[in-house]
Amino acid sequence: MIRGIHHVALLTRDFDRLLTFYRDAIGGEVVYESDWGEGDDLELLGRVTGIGGRPRLRSAILRLGNAFLEIQHYAEPAGRGSPEEHAPQDFGIRHFALDVADIEAEVDRLAAAGMQFAGPVQQPSARIKSIYGRDPDGNIVEVQEIAADASPLALARSES
Repeated sequence: MIRGIHHVALLTRDFDRLLTFYRDAIGGEVVYESDWGEGDDLELLGRVTGIGGRPRLRSAILRLGNAFLEIQHYAEPAGRGSPEEHAPQDFGIRHFALDVADIEAEVDRLAAAGMQFAGPVQQPSARIKSIYGRDPDGNIVEVQEIAADASPLALARSES
């Protein structure tokens, strides 16, 4: 039985920079860190991921409200590609959304911390506000505010 989504993983060239951003600017709580670099665990990691061999991985998992975000950096084998080259309409996992209160204040705060936004906050309906931005690595992150009573999509529910 599937209980829900546990985490999303972001792979990065600069582990410390991205971890600092998601810990300090986004407010994630680091609940786990590992540096898979020695021992038999490397072969296990190679089998779990399908990479094979003995990959070397640095990883941290942060609690963000009702889910987790994992920051990863593979020292071996090195990753390829660049998130900033992907457009919102490209195939594959393209963004994740952060649920916020007071979206305008959060967008201002995150912009000051280095996020680049597509433009000003948009309001697709009377009770929903949203805007896409890019984190320091260029990953697309949606920032959204959904009124508690606006939709079955709202994380927070008003008690009535």
